[in-house]
Amino acid sequence: MGYGYLRDMADWFESKELKHKLGTIYGLLKSLLQADKYTYEDVVKETTGLEQLGEVYLPYIAAKIVYKYCPKCISYLDLNNFTPKLYGTLWKTIYSGKSCCHLENDAK
Repeated sequence: MGYGYLRDMADWFESKELKHKLGTIYGLLKSLLQADKYTYEDVVKETTGLEQLGEVYLPYIAAKIVYKYCPKCISYLDLNNFTPKLYGTLWKTIYSGKSCCHLENDAK
């Protein structure tokens, strides 16, 4: 949305699965990058130590942030080496997630 705001009711619920966690962080990063590249770069550097990575690296950066706050959620992936296989796995994971709380948890 305009000015980098995100509107998603799923933000009110804690996602249990990696695909939802990764997608949430990816969405926040993508929005922040589009709204303010300098703040995006500051956030990425502060949370991951990475610098000067363009939009193509968003799935990887999102995974590094998820790992920082929930290492057991993503420990089966080797985030020390950015490879085409890892990139593909991250995209598949993101696209398998759901963007609304009622889709992630039908009961709610």
